[in-house]
Amino acid sequence: MHSGEKKGPILALDIGSKRTGVAVSDSQRQMASTLRTLERQDYQQMLHRIGKYIKEYEVKLMVVGIPLDSRDGSYTPKAIEIAAEARELQKHFGISVIGVDERFSTSKSNDFLIEVADLSRKKRKKVVDTMAAQSILQGYLDDPKKGIDLRDIPDGKCQDTGSE
Repeated sequence: MHSGEKKGPILALDIGSKRTGVAVSDSQRQMASTLRTLERQDYQQMLHRIGKYIKEYEVKLMVVGIPLDSRDGSYTPKAIEIAAEARELQKHFGISVIGVDERFSTSKSNDFLIEVADLSRKKRKKVVDTMAAQSILQGYLDDPKKGIDLRDIPDGKCQDTGSE
């Protein structure tokens, strides 16, 4: 269903408005590991870092968390925005990018950090995004059929013109 090689590491991104969490899989695509959280204030620097990870880990595929509506799984405006960014990343880096339903990944990671790791809010902010990326990636590794083809997500260019 999805293009992209069947072997080699996968890079995962949890794209947020302020930070982007990054995780990577092993080359056998069995286990996801956290990498780091990138600040989005310098977008070019963030792209540079992602490019370095792609080269360093010899990434063959990227997955990006898509925030579907928690009630019905529909595409939210934020999902459409992130899918557009994912398509740009695909063009920029020349590797396949697949969307993954990220509902609850950040809140589950946050809950874990509060309950198990007992981290303060300040410390949680530093790791929650990369843990969410790890959760997104592990979900994809466990069931690749849950991947979302970016072509299936509206591009947001066909807006209602209000002609009714």
